Amino acid sequence: MTRLRLATRAVGPRGSAPRRVRTDASAPAPLLALRTRGRPTDRSRVGAKAASLAWLASRGVPVPAAVVVPVEVAAQVAAGDARATDLLAAALDSWLDPARTYAVRSSADGQDGDLRSFAGQLETRLAVPAAGVVEAVRAVARPDAKRLAAYAARAGAPVPVRIGVI
Repeated sequence: MTRLRLATRAVGPRGSAPRRVRTDASAPAPLLALRTRGRPTDRSRVGAKAASLAWLASRGVPVPAAVVVPVEVAAQVAAGDARATDLLAAALDSWLDPARTYAVRSSADGQDGDLRSFAGQLETRLAVPAAGVVEAVRAVARPDAKRLAAYAARAGAPVPVRIGVI
């Protein structure tokens, strides 16, 4: 029997109570809530865009409710790992409203920085129905590798670029 633990709490849409997501104890948490208080969000774990949104929210700037697929999980889903994909799908199922659409955005570790922006190098999917979010996560976490590697090399960024998904 697999031991389960509470791996993460994801914030629900504004005004709703947080929902708990159960995952296999040995797996990384498939979703993380953007932190608005307490410790800063770790850029290396969620990417720069997600960390910046959490920083803005912690200072009272209105930021839409969001969850992040951590870099490690996004890479597993992009590579076709069935276990990671199933865990992510289950976590999203408890968070997403089937009647709404969502934006699925990349959040690379070196993105939007002082030295490089990665403008136009990463993916965003807009108006994604709830049933299509897992596939959108896969696409956003796996951008055009040749184009991205070439940009990273020109910009002096580490390769491979680690991408989380908001």
